[in-house]
Amino acid sequence: MRHRGLADGRRKQLLRSAAKEVCSAFAEHVLAFDATAAVDYAAIDSPRECTGCAINRSGPGIGGLVYVVIGAFMAGAHDYFEHLSRFRGIASAFLALLLWPLLLLGIDLRIH
Repeated sequence: MRHRGLADGRRKQLLRSAAKEVCSAFAEHVLAFDATAAVDYAAIDSPRECTGCAINRSGPGIGGLVYVVIGAFMAGAHDYFEHLSRFRGIASAFLALLLWPLLLLGIDLRIH
């Protein structure tokens, strides 16, 4: 049976009017991001960017992705993905993935 929503009636009317009342209470608090807001944002962001404290717009980005991909290759090259059926193997692979520069130094990250 497919759900078609609330049937027409008194309850639906009460919920609709309550929803309109709640939304209208926030109407004055929601600000549009228009041209004026864009100019204000630029005035805030530009000095921060010049001092090296830019507003963070994203996550780790391409650098983080490259780091993890290199870590995956390094962990695979050092056979850290061989024993993923046990917790120790998973934990060792995770450590190798994140701490792959230590593998270049010859440090064994396997949990025994």
